[in-house]
Amino acid sequence: MRFISEVATSLVVAGVLIGTAVSAEIRGSYPLGLLAGDGLTMFDGSFLRYRPEEGWIGEPFPQRTIDDLPIEPLGISGDGATLVGAEGPSRTEGEAFRWTKAEGVVRLGSLIEGAHSFATAVSGDGSVVVGHSQDGRPYQWSAVRWTKEHGIQNLGTLDGPGRSFATAVSADGKVIAGMTTSARGIVPFRWTEEGGMVGLGGLPGEDFLAITHDISADGSTLIGETAKGHGGSPFRWTETEGMVEFVFEGTLPGSTQLNGLSGDGRLAVGQAMFENGDRHAVIWEQGRSPRLLKEYLAETYGLGSLPENWTLHSVKSVSDDGLTFSGAGLNPSGELVGWVLTVPEPPTAILAAAALATAGLFNLRRNPRR
Repeated sequence: MRFISEVATSLVVAGVLIGTAVSAEIRGSYPLGLLAGDGLTMFDGSFLRYRPEEGWIGEPFPQRTIDDLPIEPLGISGDGATLVGAEGPSRTEGEAFRWTKAEGVVRLGSLIEGAHSFATAVSGDGSVVVGHSQDGRPYQWSAVRWTKEHGIQNLGTLDGPGRSFATAVSADGKVIAGMTTSARGIVPFRWTEEGGMVGLGGLPGEDFLAITHDISADGSTLIGETAKGHGGSPFRWTETEGMVEFVFEGTLPGSTQLNGLSGDGRLAVGQAMFENGDRHAVIWEQGRSPRLLKEYLAETYGLGSLPENWTLHSVKSVSDDGLTFSGAGLNPSGELVGWVLTVPEPPTAILAAAALATAGLFNLRRNPRR
């Protein structure tokens, strides 16, 4: 396992060299891997982990099993040091685990002895794990939170009996997002220690059937999708705006799904499925409608075509700083593989920062300290 191809393109804006855009391929059995918030640590579908100071390493799961049971890593901490997931024969039968290099695999248990559980996300430093567990009721699951100090905690559901699933957690572990059944259908929720579980409703005029995919580092922004016709309607939720539907820029696709958020919640990534069956990676920036990733790269960095004729089908994750993306696509040979793309700060942001610095220097010169 190694980086197969690497293409660097210098970017020049107003005669100033501002950095390079680097595209690197990860060839693995499963194209979509996990990208840590630091943008440096990757865990690919071939059960190998990459860190710049270590390179590709075969731990923690070189055999893809624990005690002969298949495993599935589902989440990675922001610092890249902790992996979480489940070991078991299927998506409905398993036991949650947490892995670190120092401790190895630690099983997290479930709400009742012998029940199934799954860990789906982990906080920035790996101290808080979230997911879902069977809770003793037939065929029912409850969102849960694990910590070393307090073990497993049942987050409950809205409106009494039902199901809930935790899918994302803020960097400090204090805000958890997911979905739960309620009197109005399946709705996204936001949980805090102070306020407990709060349902976030749905989009106007649509059935309440929602899935939450990610949460910003500070827990203030959520993304997901609600049912709409034969496809999905992606949404963004904030405390100030509530739930807002994303409207795609340009030709309307059959459905759009947003998978990951940057740390500040100002950028989201995912994929769009068009009526003709084509799939393309998409990106959303605050203040704009979602657009194709290739259009974003062309408009922001002047990359008129993708390196070596790549086709980017989807974006799975984005780093906290919004500069590193991972996903799946077709390489120049037509193979479905994983990819990682790192870009510099957008030219507009750099020029704006330079303008502010210049203005600040000008003001200091005009108003010296007395």
